[in-house]
Amino acid sequence: MACPPPKLKHTSTQIAQNGYAVYCIQDPNPKRVFGYTVGLTRLGQPEFLVRGISEEDTLIMLNGWHARCCAANTTTTATPRIGRTGG
Repeated sequence: MACPPPKLKHTSTQIAQNGYAVYCIQDPNPKRVFGYTVGLTRLGQPEFLVRGISEEDTLIMLNGWHARCCAANTTTTATPRIGRTGG
């Protein structure tokens, strides 16, 4: 069995530890930056995608949405703040 690529392994670890991961794609132009969640579907929640704002604001927004989903979903108790996973 082949080993997963390092980014995939890191993302899988984030999801296993926190229930989700945030992936951010960087660009010098903030309008081209986008980020998305991975792993929330498994929790019965929607995945989120944000584009057109800075990486920092993207992370704040996606982590905030995750926290709100967790507050509304009693089966999920952790509300970690996840930093950039990809790039």
